[in-house]
Amino acid sequence: MDQNIKKHWEEYYSQTSLNLEGNVNVFSEFFTQNNQYFREAILDLGCGDGKILKILRDGGLLDIYGLDCSSSAIRISEQTLLEEKIQNNLIEGDMEQINYSFPNKKFNTLISNMSLQQGTFEYAGKLLNSWNGSLNIGGAVYILTRSRLILPNEYVELDSDTIFIPKLGITRVHFSAESLKSILPNHWRLKEFRELTYPGRRSQISAFQVLAVKIS
Repeated sequence: MDQNIKKHWEEYYSQTSLNLEGNVNVFSEFFTQNNQYFREAILDLGCGDGKILKILRDGGLLDIYGLDCSSSAIRISEQTLLEEKIQNNLIEGDMEQINYSFPNKKFNTLISNMSLQQGTFEYAGKLLNSWNGSLNIGGAVYILTRSRLILPNEYVELDSDTIFIPKLGITRVHFSAESLKSILPNHWRLKEFRELTYPGRRSQISAFQVLAVKIS
């Protein structure tokens, strides 16, 4: 993982426990309507403040795990889930190295709620290939990730999908539909692929919402 991104999120979660409520609300609505795809064991990649995990727990799911590059985020997640008895399932680690954080474990559901976009387009492809290795056949992947429909006010274009945001000091991917589909593993069957816009903390966010099932 790009160390600038790790530093950004460490600083972010050391100053606030606020997640982007719009992202959480989008997941909550989708989960309510499609909970049959969310089977244990479930791993939230980039679990942040733990609110996605709390939605899963409140929905009756027990075998759930969180992974985040920020130690501050993990501490906040532990507080969010203090009464849920799953704190030991929260790990600080690299999303590209799931096997290192959870050795010899595979999952039936992977969740990436605004974490795939962290870095470059090339890195996003590497993440998806890595995640595929930790997903059981028949398992599902939920992804919410930024699209090119809405871009920051100030940015530097690095390639057709990757931008650098000077204000934050990080690179971020804003996918087109074609570019995102091009890096999804071939043996993932799409169940949902749509572009959304919804309110963020300061401005509108555009994102692709994806659900895929590993068929082989």
